[in-house]
Amino acid sequence: MFLLLIFICSGITSYSQESVNSTGNKAIGAGGIVDYSIGTVFYSGLVGQSGKVTQGIQHSYSIESTDIKEIVEQNAFSVYPNPSSDNLTLDISHYLGEDLSYQIVDIKGVLVQKGIINNKITNINLSELLTSSYYLHIYNSNKNNIQTFKIIVSEK
Repeated sequence: MFLLLIFICSGITSYSQESVNSTGNKAIGAGGIVDYSIGTVFYSGLVGQSGKVTQGIQHSYSIESTDIKEIVEQNAFSVYPNPSSDNLTLDISHYLGEDLSYQIVDIKGVLVQKGIINNKITNINLSELLTSSYYLHIYNSNKNNIQTFKIIVSEK
């Protein structure tokens, strides 16, 4: 009780509408003037004949990083000709000798062919595959899929 009396008598002023804001500004337009702030955690609303205004709402916005390493310089992959009947060329414009591999799966997800990529240009033999659509998956050394192409094997 004694501490409460000291607080009241000490002349310390408390403002109920005071807040610490990270930024704010004033918007002026034909319809009027609006002051806004970013970082306010309390809000209040006003209702009038022309409408309703709610002020002081803070919407959180967060950018978080995960443990996944970002690819700084991504390899530029291209495949041609697509569609193809016998040979497909995989071209990696920025190949730096990474351990890469590929897998070709049919539309049901069944593995039909796989191989190692050890050059900037890799020729893939499609002559044993039936006429259909397939997916060509490119994997890095950690077995992460880094690129996927839909390829079409045309009639021979």
